[in-house]
Amino acid sequence: ARTGGKHTAAKALAGVLQPRVDTNYGEGSLTPEREVELRHRMNNLANIFALTSEEDLDKVIKMAAEQGRLLVVTYYASWCRACHKLLSGLQKVAGEDTFREVFFAHIDFEHCRGLLKEKGVRKLPTLEIYRDGTVRQRWFGAKKDRAVERLRQEMQGVGVERDAPSAISNVAAA
Repeated sequence: ARTGGKHTAAKALAGVLQPRVDTNYGEGSLTPEREVELRHRMNNLANIFALTSEEDLDKVIKMAAEQGRLLVVTYYASWCRACHKLLSGLQKVAGEDTFREVFFAHIDFEHCRGLLKEKGVRKLPTLEIYRDGTVRQRWFGAKKDRAVERLRQEMQGVGVERDAPSAISNVAAA
């Protein structure tokens, strides 16, 4: 039984993709200086993209390829609790020094149903890792540790043949 509905989940997800900053400057609350610091930190996460169209995805894939960066694409739904947990974890990973040169893109099922259907995404969350504009790995599951492990493998250039583009239809559970 779902509680809260789509609007509650969407509000929670908005906090993951663009964390809210409390601007109530009352006693014991966030100071103006701390607000500036937090907003600066959020803006420094320039390797995270919230995409709403196939055109946006194509642009980010091209940009990542041109800059020689890996791209992790997460297909999610606003009503999916496992998706929320994964996105929150990936946002933290994106801020780590090890992964600052990796692009992370999130695509909402509700905005891109046609794209997800075209790509054969049947389970959420589904993740893809791109290198040089080509899907190198694809799987579904909400385990952040598995996503990080696969990303590290791709960064090192090992363990990618198992999920190479020729085997992309064989989506593996994470």
